[in-house]
Amino acid sequence: LVTVLGGKITTYRLLAEHAMSLLRPYFPGLGMDWTASAPLPGGEIPDADFDRFLVSLRRDRPWLPATLAHRLARAYGARVGDLLGDAKALDDLGHDFGAGLTLREVEYLTRNDMEELEISVSILESETIDGHRVVTKAIRENAFQMKGGLRFVKALGFEIKERNQVQVSMNLVNYVKSPVFRVFEMIKSEAERYGVAVTSSEIVGLVPQSALADVAEFYLRLENFTPDQILENRLKSVTSESMGAAGDDFSSDVASASPAPGGGSVAAAAGALGAALAGMVCKLTVKKKKYAEVRDELLQASARADELRLRLNGLVIKDKEAFDAVMDAFALPKGNDKQISARNQAIAESSKSATHVPMEVVSASLEALRLARTVAEKGNANSITDAGVGALMARAAIEGAAYNARINLVGLEDEKFKKEINDRLSTILPEADKLALEVKELVEIALVQ
Repeated sequence: LVTVLGGKITTYRLLAEHAMSLLRPYFPGLGMDWTASAPLPGGEIPDADFDRFLVSLRRDRPWLPATLAHRLARAYGARVGDLLGDAKALDDLGHDFGAGLTLREVEYLTRNDMEELEISVSILESETIDGHRVVTKAIRENAFQMKGGLRFVKALGFEIKERNQVQVSMNLVNYVKSPVFRVFEMIKSEAERYGVAVTSSEIVGLVPQSALADVAEFYLRLENFTPDQILENRLKSVTSESMGAAGDDFSSDVASASPAPGGGSVAAAAGALGAALAGMVCKLTVKKKKYAEVRDELLQASARADELRLRLNGLVIKDKEAFDAVMDAFALPKGNDKQISARNQAIAESSKSATHVPMEVVSASLEALRLARTVAEKGNANSITDAGVGALMARAAIEGAAYNARINLVGLEDEKFKKEINDRLSTILPEADKLALEVKELVEIALVQ
């Protein structure tokens, strides 16, 4: 038995069904999940109409595998259309986590079900004889006696004799419609009527970030506050766009018939992974007493590695955009001399811009390679091969980005620009070769000891 707090039955049913699918190969005698023929509570599709609904779903979405269509129809009923949205192919549902649970479904559950996530809150108050009973009755909903209260709050009062206090323990079953701050303020107000002061509060289990953001916005009296101002949210939005990059979605995009993302984006992703490995080795080093002498140096290296990783992640997207701009320039009309001149100028300008992007990858990846060299020599000896792989990734990124920069020079008439790029590469590439060789030698020495 697994105890869980918060969430909806929809979410835990999916997790349980997935767990059973993993166990079934090891227990041949297991029958089908009882949930396979059981609609979720509140399901809109009666059993008698389910087959008809499923046929309709398969007709409208012929690309849905039969088993997935059946599960989604059973789990979501009429809401399945909202979940699938504008998806026109299985790939549009995003990453498959196994048993047909896709990124689209996870995002749908997060967006819709999390709004109704229960938040468990305990608030302690100074002792009073019956105050906690009165406060509890005031805040919780009493639908049968119509005595008011908060619609989405379940509450009980408990006496804690050893602390000479009472506790109001609650579940907020919809934190959007009964927000934490409103519940807290109502308890405080009701308690004050009986001369009782709130001394502390506690959140039991997990809590959505947006619930805490609402509390901060209320008590700080923030004006024009948006979730995008939360640093972690901004970082997540940036990395989800770019570092979708190193996962299945990115490799699928590269493998498609589209010419972009291509080698330039792959080079940037390789550089980001090289920086990530260098940063990882730093983090595995700085907490160990054995490496106290290099702690400050590697703390700085770790911070710089994180900066380079994020920068290179962004260049994954930027390279594709630059390539698309070149293609747009080649697609311009060329019916007369004026159009031909404008088209040639657009091609030249977009080709230069498309050259600058891989050159940024070259520069950032060279820094990542230097960091890999540092951590290979001074970092945690147990992670020497991680440093080695990081160096290989950074070196590959430099070479690959250099290819993309040089191909964009072909056909350009600006000799000064071409010389500038080639001169920079003639300086960077030998240094990259030297650093990569030094890291390789350090790794080889460690492997034969």
